[in-house]
Amino acid sequence: MSVNMKVSIVILLLLPEIIYGYVHSLSGEKYLVKVDVENGTCLFRKYENVTSGQTEVPWLAKVLYRPTYNKTGWDYLEVETNPDTDDMSQAYGAGYCEGVLTCKSIKYHWTNVLNNFCENQTEFCNKVQHYLSGNLEWITQMIRLHDDTPFWHQVKLFYRQMDGIYYGQKRCKNQSLSISDILWMNMLTEIEEMKDAFNFSTTSSKLKGSGRCSAIVKLLPDLSDLYVAHNTWTGYQWMLRQVKKYKLNYHISNNLSDIIPGNTMVFSGYPGTLPSIDDFYIINTGLVVLETTIGNENKTLWNDYDNPVNKVSTLARSIISNRLARYGYDWANYYANFNNGLYNNQWMIVDMNRFLPGIYPKIGTLVVVEQIPTLIKISERTNILIKQGYWPSYNIPSSPEVFNLSGNVELVKKFGDWFSYENSPRAKIFKRDQTNVKSMGTLMSLMRYNDYKYDPLSRCNCTPPYSAENAIASRCDLNPDNGTYPIPALSHRSHGAIDVKITSKFFTQNLQMMIVCGPSSGTRLPVFNWSRSDFKDSVSHIGQPDVFNFSSIITDWLLK
Repeated sequence: MSVNMKVSIVILLLLPEIIYGYVHSLSGEKYLVKVDVENGTCLFRKYENVTSGQTEVPWLAKVLYRPTYNKTGWDYLEVETNPDTDDMSQAYGAGYCEGVLTCKSIKYHWTNVLNNFCENQTEFCNKVQHYLSGNLEWITQMIRLHDDTPFWHQVKLFYRQMDGIYYGQKRCKNQSLSISDILWMNMLTEIEEMKDAFNFSTTSSKLKGSGRCSAIVKLLPDLSDLYVAHNTWTGYQWMLRQVKKYKLNYHISNNLSDIIPGNTMVFSGYPGTLPSIDDFYIINTGLVVLETTIGNENKTLWNDYDNPVNKVSTLARSIISNRLARYGYDWANYYANFNNGLYNNQWMIVDMNRFLPGIYPKIGTLVVVEQIPTLIKISERTNILIKQGYWPSYNIPSSPEVFNLSGNVELVKKFGDWFSYENSPRAKIFKRDQTNVKSMGTLMSLMRYNDYKYDPLSRCNCTPPYSAENAIASRCDLNPDNGTYPIPALSHRSHGAIDVKITSKFFTQNLQMMIVCGPSSGTRLPVFNWSRSDFKDSVSHIGQPDVFNFSSIITDWLLK
């Protein structure tokens, strides 16, 4: 998987709580790693002239890991690299320290989401591996030709950091994950859409309920603040969570250039993954970046899609855009390079620099980017934010061009308003309830909202006549397994909104967010409990607590 960066590890000495050791690269460079497992720290240093006396040079990367998951629902991971050192060593050290400190969680997460993924679909998985290998070969060639350009330099560092994660986690006992396992774990949301792209799925992803997430950008009526909120819809095997802060002091294009504008980002994520995958990012440039999945139902857009050239991963492009962009359109233009047509999303880029409390947001505050195969649509949506007071997102394209081209018209004709932009259940619920948002607390209530048995907007042509999918925060596990539903998305399954993340104009100044982990619960919704769930034996959830009854917290970063 490595882009000319494969690394082998030797001479590591394990002590009871601290690891000291040398890491040898193929180029002959040596690194000293100091890992304090008990205190959750890792320091990655480089040594020169080892044979003549080990002259130490400055640290390359340091990582602080706080395993607070069982207490708060989230582990904290903070990564920082040294701007006075070369980018390749920074990236490798950042990944290595993350891998070695979080190796147990990485193994748990991989087991939950990927261990049985290829059972009964060997042909599909072989096709995926062939595609990923070919794509990586092409990326390697492009890096060799264009490493002096900002885009390709950052692509190289993305994969270099992933290499580090692999070799770091490999250092732990009983850790057998391969480099391909780490790559697949980082690309899994794209791989899932390959079932449609490679024609291995008999039922469309949208009908099965592949949509990930609800989101809203909310302008308070008195213009005192601008809120951004997101919840992640996915299978409950994904509930092993981390919140991360990456301060990666990479250079824009080479070691003599300036530091990247977006050198610091915080995001909700998962063990061993570089992208958020949710996705929800707060960046030191003042940008907040988030998305909801929109998918693609037009199979003709995927013709000849097994050709792996001229494509860069959606998740990699989002990370690269976060690093290089200074404003919304800047982000969109970086992201538009080498569209791979997988994990097709509606991205919202909120530029907090263009909003001053008490004044209407300036043009460029909200830029929306919608991707499907063959097309990326960039739209200025600040005027709609001002006019409506909010911008909602719920897995349906807002652009008529994207909506029509991606096959949604046919879905509406066949299945009705559930697939329409204006009249889908979440569109109506957001429109009705967003007026109640006066604070971060009331916004949290909106993003956790599910009253499916009593809300008329949650009703469907089903038996019983409602679905817990039809809410801002899905709880499909609560639908009866003997119910009848017009599409699988509305049925009983291990799927729902597993979190909420909220930030604001004021919170972004300190890279903070209010977060909560686990499916929604409340007066009319039971707390999710694995031991009482009929999915407890069929859905892997290693490392997760039995009961998800966490309160919301505000992130607290220790590495400043």
